[in-house]
Amino acid sequence: MSVVLAIVICLIVLFSELKRVKKVLYVDFLRAASISFLIIYGITPLIIHTLGLPGSSRFFWMHQINYDDPWVSVPALLIAIIGYISIRVGWMIGHGLPFVSASAGNIGRCLKRISHNLWWLIAITLLFVALISLLLYSARREADVLTLIRYAGALRTYQSVHGVAEASFTFLIYATLGITASFILFGLARYAKKSAIYWVVLYFSLALSLTVLLMRAGRLHLMNFGIVLAIIILQNRSSLLRSVGIAIGIGVIVVIPIAGKYLLGVAPNWDKPQNLSEFLTLMAGETGFPYLSLINTINSLTSYRVFSDVPLAIIYTVGVPLYRVFAGIPPSDLPLSVAKVNTVSLIGTTAWGEIPVDLVTLGYFNAGVIGVVITAFFYGLLIKWMEQVFRADRNGVIYTLRIAWIVFMATVGLVYADPVNVFRDGLYLIFPTFIVIMLSLLAPRSSNPYSAPNWYPGSIFPHWGRGGGGSGDV
Repeated sequence: MSVVLAIVICLIVLFSELKRVKKVLYVDFLRAASISFLIIYGITPLIIHTLGLPGSSRFFWMHQINYDDPWVSVPALLIAIIGYISIRVGWMIGHGLPFVSASAGNIGRCLKRISHNLWWLIAITLLFVALISLLLYSARREADVLTLIRYAGALRTYQSVHGVAEASFTFLIYATLGITASFILFGLARYAKKSAIYWVVLYFSLALSLTVLLMRAGRLHLMNFGIVLAIIILQNRSSLLRSVGIAIGIGVIVVIPIAGKYLLGVAPNWDKPQNLSEFLTLMAGETGFPYLSLINTINSLTSYRVFSDVPLAIIYTVGVPLYRVFAGIPPSDLPLSVAKVNTVSLIGTTAWGEIPVDLVTLGYFNAGVIGVVITAFFYGLLIKWMEQVFRADRNGVIYTLRIAWIVFMATVGLVYADPVNVFRDGLYLIFPTFIVIMLSLLAPRSSNPYSAPNWYPGSIFPHWGRGGGGSGDV
């Protein structure tokens, strides 16, 4: 029965999306979210129930969950279906809500008022803050950048490293602002293609972003960065550059999930699949935590969190760093985030890291099935709002930010949905976007609206036609 339901989820996602927009390679916020949902609640459960899980020791906790019992797997998959339907309902209703459409449309129009010079200033400012933050992090660690990259995996798992001082990761998180600076600079490519200074700054920004991502030793954000760059490059007319984009995309999607922890120094070795079956089970192990966490949560949850994780995320993201600055020590006795609670429930400790919580499991933690409906519905509203803010028009910078946000919401926003993680790990994109929106509301109207960089409307994202391109609203 579990296999049948997994197939049903695959069919629901595929047919509903192809009915909404028949173009296969079209991607907007809902299509990207649907692809992620298809992987974690359709394809992955199908592989788990047919081929099993990998035998590697790092997946030990997955084998402790009795996923073969239909009395636990079937309810989980049914709840997943309810969650996906709720996302689509939120998306469709959001299209007709005046508040959603009016506010998003107004902000979208205001964003187009930002001049090239102001975008350039924003990018330079973000880059400056990122560089200073990186230097401060290096000073706090009392180690050079190369040493911090070399031992990034050990530091990420809170191991002591000789010659490297103990320090929080706060400044390193601030240093990720350079990632958004890189996206903005890519959006300005056409207008500065003859400027040597621009290309020096762009390459420096890319190098700084990659350095910070390697020091963080996190696979997801490194993969997302590669995916965004690959999609941007794929929009270029040059067949050589498009080949580079394809190579980057395939590389980060295949290599990072399988060997990323080893390459980043988090794990001492990596599992080398010997055949297709082993490759599929290994990928299922990497993407199986949402489904297996949901099964465990349904069986073990004793009390609901009642949507307390959003204010908790603000406390962790804003309050804790400020407390550190003024008190010199982190605050104690804060409630555990939902991802930590999930981790403790599964393996009894958070000493080895966290097992993330996806959108459906987060909703169940909030208020059971009703919580899933509410959480998924508001996610659908949010991505519909963002679809109208970052429209696929001819504005180069807004287009690159649209790509970045689509990838972020389909991965971090859906698969790693603990609000504490979303706010903390999404600081590099959330904070600059908030600042840009505030500035856009004050910016004068531009008499020379600019078009996209020297790219053509490719088949991967919506057409940049008249009126900003459609999104296949329903």
